[in-house]
Amino acid sequence: MKQRAVIAVLATWLSAGLAQAATPLFTDAKAADNFKLYWLVKTATPPVIDGALGDAAWKNLEPLQDWGVCNYGRQDGAPGEIDLRACWDDQNLYLGARLYHRRDPARDMAEFKRNLGNLAAAIYARECLEIHIDGNLDHATRFQAIVNAGNERMMLWHYDFGWGILVNNDYGLDADWESAGGIGDDHWTLEVRIALRDIQVQPRAGYMFGINPCWFNWADTRENSPGKYWWQFLTWSTHGDSHHDPRLYGRFLLVEEKPKDLVSGLRLAYPDLDKRTVMIQTPDGFTTVQNGAVATQSYLEKLREELDRARAARARLGTLAGGADQPALVARMRSLWSSQEETLKKLETELDAKTVVNMGDLRRYRADLAKVADALDNAYWRTKQELFLQDLP
Repeated sequence: MKQRAVIAVLATWLSAGLAQAATPLFTDAKAADNFKLYWLVKTATPPVIDGALGDAAWKNLEPLQDWGVCNYGRQDGAPGEIDLRACWDDQNLYLGARLYHRRDPARDMAEFKRNLGNLAAAIYARECLEIHIDGNLDHATRFQAIVNAGNERMMLWHYDFGWGILVNNDYGLDADWESAGGIGDDHWTLEVRIALRDIQVQPRAGYMFGINPCWFNWADTRENSPGKYWWQFLTWSTHGDSHHDPRLYGRFLLVEEKPKDLVSGLRLAYPDLDKRTVMIQTPDGFTTVQNGAVATQSYLEKLREELDRARAARARLGTLAGGADQPALVARMRSLWSSQEETLKKLETELDAKTVVNMGDLRRYRADLAKVADALDNAYWRTKQELFLQDLP
């Protein structure tokens, strides 16, 4: 059945020439250089998928920490409040979530129910939980499960060839999975079970896979505008960036029980940990395990390293212009990079005033600083070329 579905999708794709646009490159992403980590603890008693979240298995698990917004939807204001926990057994992945609307519960939950009941809209256009899974960490095969409190669900299978993306929108019809939801006074609940084999996850301690749970948060009253609603796309591991990019997904590491420390847990996935470097994202910064030794660095400290690179580029450009004997040329070239110097001054002022930054801030500032540093480097070589040409007979 599964093969027939894939063949049918492939035939449609080939007859149309290309099912999707060329795959995005995500040029600002660094493949697997760091990731969030969650210890996915094995359960001896699987939870019942009824939407109630009353099983003891959920109470003994830790929730995923540090949620934020992706690169579209509502960017300002506090992120919505979500409690999501997960576990596994020899056959399945289990997820349980409570998604809260506490700003104005009566109004927000009424809007939530209206959106949920609008069956004319697709499931992903209403409030839902999306679970993006890179089961074998190839950054090419991706499963996208979409579920809501109305017991509706769908799962898509994506395969990225590098020059195009093949999609099976009906993968969930063949996969072994189930979900159930419930609605409370200020929140809604969700429980999901997905067979590990259908998301290419091996059921063994030490196995690690990529995942990015996301909440499409629709019913949320806009501050200072009662009655007006807008939406927020809340993600676990892709703050300020594309929630689809599997290279930025966090990791679930299958364990029998929670490890006593980070190093002992990582050894399950990396037996050669003493010979490699692994960088873990935390709510505050990075924890790096290099050759078995642990070091930490805050996001602000990382940004100040990037700031120093931009400052060095500005300083090098300044010495070149200061030593030139072509004042008219230097003045003309300086006009080309003056806007970059102003941008750098603005970034310096903002970062000097900060005492802490989050992951979304980190990605945004790193992109801005890299852009400025590159522009100043380009200005240096362009000015150097112009000065050289002026010196020719």
